[in-house]
Amino acid sequence: MGAFEAISVFDLKVFEWFERVLWNPVLDFIMALISFLGEDGILFIALIIVLLCFKKTRKIGLTMGAALLLMQILNNMVLKEIIARPRPFQYEGYIDFHYPDIAFFGKIPTSFSFPSGHTSSAFTCATAMFANNKKGGIVMFVFAALMGISRIYLHDHYFSDVLCGMILGVLYGIAGYVLGKWVYEKGKQLWEKKKAKKAAEPSA
Repeated sequence: MGAFEAISVFDLKVFEWFERVLWNPVLDFIMALISFLGEDGILFIALIIVLLCFKKTRKIGLTMGAALLLMQILNNMVLKEIIARPRPFQYEGYIDFHYPDIAFFGKIPTSFSFPSGHTSSAFTCATAMFANNKKGGIVMFVFAALMGISRIYLHDHYFSDVLCGMILGVLYGIAGYVLGKWVYEKGKQLWEKKKAKKAAEPSA
């Protein structure tokens, strides 16, 4: 058995465990809702916009925005397309695979599976937040973990997709924090120089 086959077998075992132990009507609703909140990164984009609106949180919004942009490019536009792993419900190697019809609005993913975009975006933003604000970051990490679990629960992603999405999300978050902080500091320096120059000009 090759490495890919071994990973696929393990991923299927995880699905079976979720079906046997966790699947129930209450969690169906909760997991579908959590997953829906991560659709297209709209929730995180909205949070970034709000953070950018206030001077006190502008740095957090900038670093989070840089991290999420980096994630969207590398994760969704590059890695997904290069690896091109089929979704669990499209993988011919799974016999008697159960795909739950519990997603909000019946939305079935059409993009490739690896790595999980929902999980990557959640951990990306959580990492960027944690680098700026520990308490806020911890709350977002909890949400990110639930996001990853929801993707497995709904059988939209393999466990390995979610695990790699989590790891990559943390890396995107760190890189975005460094990049966003640099942009923020440069912008602040330029603004201070502009203010100083204007103050030094003789009044008419």
